[in-house]
Parts: sequence; structure tokens; C-alpha cells
Amino acid sequence: MKNTHLRTIYHLLAIIPAALLLTCCQNDVQDEKKTAGFANLTIAVNSPSIRIDSRSVSLSDPDGNADDMSEWDKYVDGRKLYRVTLFLINKKTNTIVGYRDSKDGSENGITIAEDGKTATASFQYMHPKHGDIEILKHGEYRMVIIANYSKVSADNDGGTNMTYAGNAGVIGNINSIKNSFLEETGLSTTNTNYQNLFNTKISAGNDYVCPQQPQVLTLVKDLQLQTGDNSVSAELVRTYSRIRIEAANHSEEELSITNLRFSTNFAQKEAYIFDDPDNSGRKYSITAKGAPTVGSTNAIIPFNGTVKIPHIAQTESNRKAVFDAYILESKDETNRYTYTITAGYKDIPNKTATFELRDIHPTTGNVEDLTEIKRNDFIRSLVSISYSPSTIDFEFKVLPWTTKDEDIEYN
Repeated sequence: MKNTHLRTIYHLLAIIPAALLLTCCQNDVQDEKKTAGFANLTIAVNSPSIRIDSRSVSLSDPDGNADDMSEWDKYVDGRKLYRVTLFLINKKTNTIVGYRDSKDGSENGITIAEDGKTATASFQYMHPKHGDIEILKHGEYRMVIIANYSKVSADNDGGTNMTYAGNAGVIGNINSIKNSFLEETGLSTTNTNYQNLFNTKISAGNDYVCPQQPQVLTLVKDLQLQTGDNSVSAELVRTYSRIRIEAANHSEEELSITNLRFSTNFAQKEAYIFDDPDNSGRKYSITAKGAPTVGSTNAIIPFNGTVKIPHIAQTESNRKAVFDAYILESKDETNRYTYTITAGYKDIPNKTATFELRDIHPTTGNVEDLTEIKRNDFIRSLVSISYSPSTIDFEFKVLPWTTKDEDIEYN
């Protein structure tokens, strides 16, 4: 069998996360308030508009929109907000000085737009909603936001369709923080309920694949408020990563994909729902890692043993998704992230190829080893497979998402 060249192209797409725009406004600010260093804060939370059409046999347009996704899929993929809770912390005193919750309604909480793409809240020093403790002043604050953590229902509370361990505890902790909040003194961040909330972990289960249920969106963001109006921008972050493998058949015979497997470092079993800016290493302190189970019933598109892809003449269907699933973030600076595919044609022995995930540096354009699969990342790889009847051989190619590529000889 002659040598075949294997061209591998990898492009790591960071799913555009929910954008969080913070603006401060107050038209009529009294002079004495300005002198005292008081500040207003208006918060607008925007959901992303990127389309992820995971159930299509063809790759979706990364610049499209989510209008044709079902309501449930929008919730699962973090495209639509239905519950948002915000805690504002004075960093100097480590005290929760204010909170907003969409469950409390628009007057005292957070207003979510009808389309679920935007939620707004405000802290107005002339009109504090939970006592004088939340009258903001010049200084450093920390904003902790959690969204889509409760059941999708009329009251958006309780339920069993959560993806993370101890889901009832999350709702209970949030309610306890609100109930323990004092209008004169706020609530210390040493509070057990707050610590439990901040240290909550999400679980993917023994198959290392996350269920198709609404995923939590979170953010921890430090901001420096100035006297009067302020403007800050930030982004909510998904708790999932996502991996999608597709195969295209560029021959005149039907192709069969008979095996798919991932390396055992691909995903963590658990992950924290909040990133901790004071301890960046904690997110990868969870040592349990493994390969996503390709036949998992939790997968968006599971690989169940054989995927048949029609020949090239059938141009509308000669490309299919082999596997698509949500996973949890991981990091490995020693071992490569790989996946292996076995494919074959009629009367031709099966052939197996292993691919290393690579990334393209956004500035230099250089192809680099991938050492981390981050939450919010969407990894997509399209494998092109063809064969030559005259030589009884066929080749794999991972087609480019950009013009950057590399050639690897495959024997």
C-alpha cells in the first residue's frame, strides 16, 4: 500500500459567550452626592446570537443566528436567559452589599426581555432597593452572576432538570443569601451559603458527557466604580465545552465509519461553575479525567457503532456528523488531545487514523499544540475521506477552517 498524505487542520472556535454590558447612568445627580463619591450602576446582560445547528448533517454558519433553534435548545446552549441572579460585593470589606434576582420581578430585581436575549438591572444610589448598604460609592467591587440555574418553568424555581450535582443546594444557597441579607450591614462573603454557592461543581457523570439540559452561565468580574456614571463591559461564560466531529465522503462508493474514540485526557468529570479570579489554578485541580463515551445517550449526536455516508454524487448528504456532545473543560500540557477514526469502503480493508487537536494562534497564525479545552470552547473537526480504486487505497484529511494548515506523512 502506498504512502498517503494526511493533512490535518484544526480550528478551535470559542463560542461567543453571553455578552454582559455594564453601564452607569443618572441624569440628575445632586452635587452633594457627587462630592461624597456615590455611583450608579445599570447592568444589561445579553445572550449570544451565534447559531449552532448541531442536528444538521452539514456544518452550521458560525455567523448565523439562533432563530431557528427550539426554545429548549436555546436554553441548553445558553442562547436564552430565563433566570439571572446578581450579587455585588465590596472588595474592601468583603461584604455583599447588594443583589438582584429576576425572580423578584422588574421593580426590585432583574428584567428579562421577552426574547430572552437581554436582562437588565440597576443600582441607583438615590433609590436603593434593599437598604442603604447598597448605596454604591467610589471603590472596587466584585460582581458575581449566575444564570439559568433553575427549572425552566413559570416560576423558574426548583425542579430536577439541572445538570450539576446538588442543584437544590444552589437554589437553596441563593435563597438563603437573599434571606440573610441585612439592609444595614449586607452579608459577609464568609457566609456558609455564599461559600457553598461559589464552590459548587457541575458533574458530567461517568461517561464524561454532559446531559442536554440547561447549562449554567456564570461570571465573576472585578470593577472599579468612579463617582457618578461608570461604564464597564464583560461576558457571561458557559460551563460546558463542546466537541463535534464530522466526516465527508469524497468518493463514488459508500463510506462506513466503524470506530471513534478519544484520548483519556479529553474531559474532566467535574468542574466548578464559577471561575475564581483569586485562584486561577483551581479550575484544573480536579484530577478525574477521561474520554467521552462516544455512544453516550447524553450526547447531542452519539456514535452508535457505524455511520454510513453516501457517495459524492449525492452532494446533499455526503457529509455527516459522527459525534457531537457537551463536555467539561480540561488541561493537559504533557499529553496531546487526540481522536481516532476507523473507516472503510466496500471490499477495501478498514483503515485507522489518529488526529491531534491543534490550535491556530490568533495573532501569528502559527499552528500550535492544544493544551487546554476551556469552558465555552467549541471544537469542530471535519474529516474528508476518499479512496482510489486503481490503488486500493484511501486517505484522511481534516479540512481547513482557515487557510492555515500543515502536511503530515501517514504510512
